[in-house]
Amino acid sequence: MRKTFILAAVAAILFSGFAMAQNPVWMLDPTGAWVPADPVCDASMEHSGNWSPQPSPGLLAVPCGPIYWTFCCLPCVDERPDGSPLVITTTAIVMQWMQATFSGKDVLWIVQHPGTYAADTMFFDIMSNGDIGVFTTGAGNLVNVDPGAPGDQEIELFWGEGVGQIPSCWVPAADLDQFFEIIPIREEPDHQIVFHLWQKIVVEKCNTCGIYTNQFTITFCPTCDFLL
Repeated sequence: MRKTFILAAVAAILFSGFAMAQNPVWMLDPTGAWVPADPVCDASMEHSGNWSPQPSPGLLAVPCGPIYWTFCCLPCVDERPDGSPLVITTTAIVMQWMQATFSGKDVLWIVQHPGTYAADTMFFDIMSNGDIGVFTTGAGNLVNVDPGAPGDQEIELFWGEGVGQIPSCWVPAADLDQFFEIIPIREEPDHQIVFHLWQKIVVEKCNTCGIYTNQFTITFCPTCDFLL
């Protein structure tokens, strides 16, 4: 049991009404030094909440103006303080981040004669603390840049996924236009996923010499919507 004491002090707990306030946040850099954190790209901190001591049973509280109280406290019994409780709340909001490596975003085929060709053309290495949404637009076959050229104006393009071997399943490029899928990275070890995308093209005899091309967009988006 703590030593019996009589405390006569001014609890100068001065909280004026305020909205969320920000204090500087510091970040430990690779050299071991603390540097100011960027509130947009690194981290920020806000605090709020007012508190004033209130009388409780066994406690004499004498008001001394609008915000000061003088306490005449009774001793703590069995380590249970008899006073005015203050509840402290600390909350951390972890934003979703993504670290990614891509290779092969520009693919150039040089075809010497008709045939069906396949190659591992694109590599993705994605890490995130949340699942990632993938949205594609504009995907389709390769189209001759000269619309007036004779013969077939398109070369069929297919996509497949595989590591170290030719995929057995191919998806027509046109099926990937306006396509959306969520990559469940949180289910993967270390929240990381690695995959290879293959291309297959079918060049027919009726495809005249020329340049055939397609350009489409892949958009990666977060799925943590707790702030939306």
